[in-house]
Amino acid sequence: MNVIHFSITDVAGSPIELVKALNAYTDVKARFVKLKTDSLNKRVFEEDLVFEKDKEQVLELLGRADIIHLHQAIHPVENNFGINFDKLRRQGKKIIYQFHSVPHLLSKFFNIKIPEILNLPYPQLVIAQYPERYYPRAMVVPQTIPVNNTLYIPGEKTGDVSVSYFPSRPCTAWISDEYSKSWDTKGYCETMHVLNSLKERGIKVLSGYTLPHSQCLALKRVSHIHIDEVITGSFHRNSLEALSQGVTTIAFLDERVVNITKKLTGSNDLPWINTGIFNLEKTLRELINEPEKLKTTGINSRAWMEKYYGDELMVRHFTRIYRDLSENEALFLNVNRINENHKKLFLKLENDWKARRKKYLSELTPEILGNFFNKNRGKNIYFYGYGEYMRKLSEEVGLNYPNFKGFIDKNAEKTNDCKYPLFSPGQIRDLPADIIVPTVLVKEGVMLFLEKIKKEENLDFEIVDYIL
Repeated sequence: MNVIHFSITDVAGSPIELVKALNAYTDVKARFVKLKTDSLNKRVFEEDLVFEKDKEQVLELLGRADIIHLHQAIHPVENNFGINFDKLRRQGKKIIYQFHSVPHLLSKFFNIKIPEILNLPYPQLVIAQYPERYYPRAMVVPQTIPVNNTLYIPGEKTGDVSVSYFPSRPCTAWISDEYSKSWDTKGYCETMHVLNSLKERGIKVLSGYTLPHSQCLALKRVSHIHIDEVITGSFHRNSLEALSQGVTTIAFLDERVVNITKKLTGSNDLPWINTGIFNLEKTLRELINEPEKLKTTGINSRAWMEKYYGDELMVRHFTRIYRDLSENEALFLNVNRINENHKKLFLKLENDWKARRKKYLSELTPEILGNFFNKNRGKNIYFYGYGEYMRKLSEEVGLNYPNFKGFIDKNAEKTNDCKYPLFSPGQIRDLPADIIVPTVLVKEGVMLFLEKIKKEENLDFEIVDYIL
């Protein structure tokens, strides 16, 4: 059987590892086609075929393919590949979609409306993590982790305890935009705040969010503790890699993710240290002070991956799916794992997110803010970014501290509902700023801008990316 996989992006290495597992452990001949190489993306993953330079070979393989496996929301007719997949289906090719992200994000980046994504008239798969709850018509499938690959086996963990953390995006937990909703709020700033406090006590921390994938793997496998993500309630591929490497792995798994993982693997016990952001520092301290427990947990994590989540085992899900797809496509088109209709499902999910966000907002109390401003008494403090979140914060919690001097925002001239002083970015050079705190969703651009203006204007303010 010949199967060809297509994706616009790397999808965190998921398609290429699935293709490698299919070729290594089954009689399926598989290839992976990515649209193009993104020279600006530093999070480099392994490639197979790149459409923009291997187009002729891709079209030849496509002609011989029995199944076309599309990752994310590639439009069946109008897409970046210029391939009419719907026409190929009518000619006898079997097509199946696999979703790795929430529909909000896919709709934004692939320019397809959410109902159209959910109701694509093709067989659907979804990874057994947070996106699962959004796709009731999709069969649930695992990731494939190459547990015997050198980078995925335990490395030598020497010296004092070290903690690794490699999120995909530098997003705060407190803010979400319209398309990503709660699931891309990885809590980078909040987690780094905890890790920075450990650094101050001499704990070695390995972190970054723009490193090549191979470098992240190499650093993770020699660390003692790895933090995946402790905000949203789901683990990510990041977790599975660390568990395979025999690293004690921390993540926050909500009840739904716990249940689908147990059902998928058949294991009643999961190897994660399941904790959220507000217990993270306490959990880390306890683990750091118990080296024998760390060692045992790491060994057990590796054993669990070998028994329940190895690629040779998990790839069987896909060979069974391909067989069923070839023999009886109707099995996939009648899937409905959730009895609620889509509208009710989305309403529930969005209400869950609002409740979570409200909880986070409630944690940023006047006492916490007061401690920050008192700690920096005598310093002029500005917040960069005045959006919905900061508007709520200033109204519900208040920023009435003598050393809070106002907000800096690109829309300052258009904003008339701010009760605090509001300045444009162009005014920074004229402000007596000692500390500037970025508050926007994706801080990378803001941090670079502030660093640039500091250097060019020879300014002496400090950039503080989190205030707790």
